[in-house]
Amino acid sequence: MREDIKVFNLSGMGCSATLISMNLVQNLFKIHKNSLALVLSTESIGPNWYVGNEKSIMLPNVLFRCGGAAVLLTNIPSLKHNAKFKVKLLVRTHLGSNPEGFQCVEQKEDQMGRRGIQLNKTLPKAATLAFIDYLKILAPKILSFRELLRCSLATFIHSKVRGRRSTSKPKPNVNFKTGVDHFCLYAGGTAVINGVGKSLGLSDYDVEPALMTLHRFGNTSSSSVWYVSRYMEAKKRLKKGDKVLMFSFGSGFKCNSCFLEVVRDLGDGNDLNMSLQVKSSSTVKINFKSGVDHFCIHPGGTAVINGVGNSMGLNEHDLEPARMALHRFGNTSASGIWYVLGYMEAKRRLKKGEKVLIVGFSAGFKCNICVLEVVRDLDLEEQSVWKDCIGEYPLNDLACNAFVEAYKWMESLGEDHLSFNADNFQNLMREYKEKN
Repeated sequence: MREDIKVFNLSGMGCSATLISMNLVQNLFKIHKNSLALVLSTESIGPNWYVGNEKSIMLPNVLFRCGGAAVLLTNIPSLKHNAKFKVKLLVRTHLGSNPEGFQCVEQKEDQMGRRGIQLNKTLPKAATLAFIDYLKILAPKILSFRELLRCSLATFIHSKVRGRRSTSKPKPNVNFKTGVDHFCLYAGGTAVINGVGKSLGLSDYDVEPALMTLHRFGNTSSSSVWYVSRYMEAKKRLKKGDKVLMFSFGSGFKCNSCFLEVVRDLGDGNDLNMSLQVKSSSTVKINFKSGVDHFCIHPGGTAVINGVGNSMGLNEHDLEPARMALHRFGNTSASGIWYVLGYMEAKRRLKKGEKVLIVGFSAGFKCNICVLEVVRDLDLEEQSVWKDCIGEYPLNDLACNAFVEAYKWMESLGEDHLSFNADNFQNLMREYKEKN
């Protein structure tokens, strides 16, 4: 990373972190011209997983799911034609001065000293208060003059006609759709989505993107609003000139929004996927066997082996070493390819001058290869891991293997033993030894 790149790490912002980060970028762009900014948002549960028994701290473990999103922002004029959205307005509110709002979501330790995120019972009340304050600031900034005038007259008439006979506060019906075309709601839960939708007078069509995002990806915290926006793109809802309101809650308690304008028609949300489909349909098939004699594929699983085999046009003879290594030894991670190579040696496949392509995958995500040339005829060696079982392979039926037979006893333990943890695992092993 270059020395002139400025990095900001925003923590403790909760599910509103992505919009707060955009507000930070907006302020930085006022000083730094012709710049690019990358905003990375992720779920909050990864570093805050709770292993204790206190229910109020256990809630985030089941509420959140893993996920993340990245957004590239710029104020370079020459790049405006590549942009999808234009940031028109950012509104931020918080209840930091209110003890109930400040303490409704907080990081703390239980009596055993185990750290986690606690959600208090005051959370719904704090969210309501923050939402009301937020609407008071947002409405005048995005609604049309006609709608503001109508609401003002409705409030005045309501207070004059019924004010003396009713203690209820006037509740004029504000039509937010006069200033907004699409609503990108924070996918924090069904109750959150339905509550915000009802307060804003939204239809099922308006809340559909948030509900579908929640169903498919769960609550991914600060990054969830971008999952919702991608749903809108994928459904071809966003047209040039449309206004999009992004909305999210956060600890503190915060209620933030970002008002975007679509600057070009977004025909399909997954541009990369579409481009890959077009390329794959017109790509000429490559015959890798013209330069490689044997394929040593990482035995990471049946799906991995089949996928690589289909992509490279390999037959069952080519995939046999990886399949048999997976069956006999399982996925041994980085060492798996050498088990596959050992199978080829044991089967006397490798002859002098032949080429072997080794393919490995790993986290990152990385794909690495190595091309080897056999410098002498190879035969089964005494120290090979295959020397005692190579005669049994290849197998026609891969349904059963040594691991299934070794751990078949677990099926007889009953439902009480379906879940394992550090406290009962030793007892479980002791029971098995006593029975046998």
